[in-house]
Amino acid sequence: MNILMFSSYDLSGGAARAAYRLHETFRRNGHRSELIVRQKKSVDDNVYRAAPPLFKRNWLVDIQRTVPCLRRGRLPRLGTKFNVDRPPFLSKKVLFRFPPDAFDFLCLAWINDFLSIKMIRALYDHYRRPLLWILMDQEPVTGGCHYSQGCDGFKKQCGCCPQLESRREADPSRTIWQRKRSYLSGLPIIFVAPTTWTAERVRESSLYSGNAVRSIPLVIDSDVFRPFNRDRARGILGLPLHKKIIFFGAFSLAEPRKGMSYLIRALENLAVMLRVQDLGFTAQDLLLLIGGQSRAPLLNSLPFGYKHLGYIRDDKILARAYQAADVFVSPSIEDAGPMMIPEAMMCGTPVVAFPTGGAPDLIQTMKNGYLAADRDSADMAKGLSAILRSAIAPDLGKNASAAARQRHSSEAVMRLYADLFEEWKARP
Repeated sequence: MNILMFSSYDLSGGAARAAYRLHETFRRNGHRSELIVRQKKSVDDNVYRAAPPLFKRNWLVDIQRTVPCLRRGRLPRLGTKFNVDRPPFLSKKVLFRFPPDAFDFLCLAWINDFLSIKMIRALYDHYRRPLLWILMDQEPVTGGCHYSQGCDGFKKQCGCCPQLESRREADPSRTIWQRKRSYLSGLPIIFVAPTTWTAERVRESSLYSGNAVRSIPLVIDSDVFRPFNRDRARGILGLPLHKKIIFFGAFSLAEPRKGMSYLIRALENLAVMLRVQDLGFTAQDLLLLIGGQSRAPLLNSLPFGYKHLGYIRDDKILARAYQAADVFVSPSIEDAGPMMIPEAMMCGTPVVAFPTGGAPDLIQTMKNGYLAADRDSADMAKGLSAILRSAIAPDLGKNASAAARQRHSSEAVMRLYADLFEEWKARP
C-alpha cells in the first residue's frame, strides 16, 4: 500500500512519536509511507517539513490560535486546550507535492497546530483517497476541545462550551462543529481507534457516528520496549539496587487530566499504610522515579524520596526507566492512551491505573497489574501496595509483557492494517 501521513510533529511528544513509529513500521513491512509534518526533528528523508522558516511565519496567526476567542472584550484564561482551527502559516507546495494518483490512503495523526478543516478537505480533493484518521485524542469528533471533560456537547452540536466559559449557543465550538459538518461530512473517513475508549467517543459523536471505526492499537517497538535485567537498567540510570521503585510520568505533569493530584493522594495513603501496617518494606525503601516536565510544587508535595529525569526524549532511556521500576503507575482520568501503559507493560513492568483510555483493554487486576476504581486514590494505593509486596510480581511482569505484545507489537498492528487495506481495496 501507498500511504501519505500527516502529523504536526515527527518526534516531539507522545502522539508524534506514535505517528512516526507507525510510519517506520509501514515502511519496514513493505508499504510506501511518506510523512508530512509541520516541524521536523528526524533525519528521515521520507519526512517533509511544511512549516516555513521562522522569519516567514505569520506570528499574528500563531498568537490567535493560542487563545480560543475574545470574551467580553478580554482574552480568555491562558492555557485553555482548544483547537480554534487557525493553522500556522504553511508551505502548500509541500502539502500538495505528490500527484493525485500517488497514494491509496491519506492518514491523519495528531494534526493540531497544523491542518485546518478546510485544508483537510483540500487534501482530499487533491488526492481523492480515503482518509484514515487516527484518534490521538477526542478533538476530531468535537467542536474543538481535545477532551470533553464530562461535557456531552459533542453528542449534539456543541455550543455553550464550558471550556470556553461560554453561555452562547453560537460560540466558537458551534462554529467549528458546523465547519466540520460542512467540509468533512460525506468524505470516506475511516476512524482508527487505538483504544476502546476512543472508539466509543466516535460512536457517540453527532458528526461521525455513522462512519467506519476500526480498533487498531498504536504500534510499540518491541525491540526497544522489552524485558531487561532490572539491576542493569538501574545501573545505567544511576538508581539504587535495593529500593522499591515506582515510576510515573507524562509530557506535562501539570496537565490536570493526567491526574497527578489523585496520585499524590494515593501516595499519601500508601505512606499511611506503611506507618500502620507491616507491608514488608518501609517508606525509606521506596523511591519515586519521575519522567516529564514538572514544577517544584508537585515535586515538593511527594511523600517519598524521588529522582526526576525530566522529559525523556530518547526511547531507549525511557525503556530503561520502565525496566528499572517495580511498578508503573498511570493516574490519568481522561486519556486516549496513555501510550506509557503498553510501553511499560512491554518492558515487563506491571501497571496500576484508573479505568480510562487503554488501561481496561490491557490490565487485569493481579494478573498483569491493577485496575483501580475510577478516581479512587485509596484503591490506587491498595494496588501499589499489592504489587510491591506481591510474591508473584515476576509473573505479573511476564504476563504484562505478553498482553502488551499481543496488542501492540508491529506484527499484531500490521495484521490489522492489512485487513483494513484488503477490505477497502475490495470495495467498488
